[in-house]
Amino acid sequence: MKDKLKIIAISKKQGCCQIVLSNDDKAVLSWGILKKYQLKKGTEISIESLYEIKAESDFIRAENYCSYLLARREYSSGMLKNKLFSKNYDADISNAVINKLKQAKLVDDNRFAHLAVETLLRNKPAGRSYLIAYLKSKYISRDLAETAVDELLQNIDEK
Repeated sequence: MKDKLKIIAISKKQGCCQIVLSNDDKAVLSWGILKKYQLKKGTEISIESLYEIKAESDFIRAENYCSYLLARREYSSGMLKNKLFSKNYDADISNAVINKLKQAKLVDDNRFAHLAVETLLRNKPAGRSYLIAYLKSKYISRDLAETAVDELLQNIDEK
């Protein structure tokens, strides 16, 4: 197999670009990556470089997708992982993106759990078991769910 691949075509695909390579493989890259590495039709690229560029592009695309989701509403880290998995992002990239968002305090499971329980209690009063089950369905750990529910039900009589 050749060490270098040639870019045969570049086309738009859902806000990104799709490149077609000389071995008939296709890769989806962000436009920023395409410009950064000055990739264009006829450019030759090594397989190793292509994997590195694709990983960098996937990270940027996953980060943009998570930012889009978080701009609309709060998500738990598990929910975001599930969303990224459904979009076929690699687990390592998903974990790296979510860790970056956690460090930036854009994703916080504790905050999500408290907000979800407060909203449920305000709109549809429910018992402890229901609230914990609801949080678990949103990929919140049982310990965190129990803590959040206990804190918020502290001054409320369930009966």
